Amino acid sequence: MWVLETGWRLVGAGARAGRSVAGVALIPARLTWDATRPWLEVRVAAAFEAALAGPMTEQQARSLGEHRVIERVADELIAQGTVTALFDQALQAGLGEQIATRLLAQESFDRRLLLELTDRVMASDEIQHVIAHVAGSPELRAAMAEQSTGLAQDMVAGVRERSMAMDDAAERVVRGWLRRTRPRPKPA
Repeated sequence: MWVLETGWRLVGAGARAGRSVAGVALIPARLTWDATRPWLEVRVAAAFEAALAGPMTEQQARSLGEHRVIERVADELIAQGTVTALFDQALQAGLGEQIATRLLAQESFDRRLLLELTDRVMASDEIQHVIAHVAGSPELRAAMAEQSTGLAQDMVAGVRERSMAMDDAAERVVRGWLRRTRPRPKPA
């Protein structure tokens, strides 16, 4: 048994020695990396800037368009609910009116999109429920009855005025044929 213990001790000591040697061996590499890193960063940044300034940018943009990368990314973001979450955050932050104002102010805004959105909102179960609730409310029924009564009274008054005007015109014509003047009302 002491042979096994001694063996394990030797293995452990060898591993510790190996780690120490490896650490010492890597010191020159670390020093080299630390010394050359700023120089490499400047060179990589310059190479990247040169690549963007050249025709590669336009080629990559064309390739992204041809392969519909942006549409695929947008579809994925929509499918994951990221767009909905961002929209909800904007509404919670009170930006809904500002977003709507900006969208409607743009000349490039597609009015068909607005109509489609309106149709989709109006077809939703939530809006149908709201409409049914509002239409069934006693307040709305009372307001409609009052409006209907007012409208009917306005219409009757208009018909009365027109019929009196037509009656006066017809009476003037007949009195003109008979050469009679209109009688003056008696003072009360």
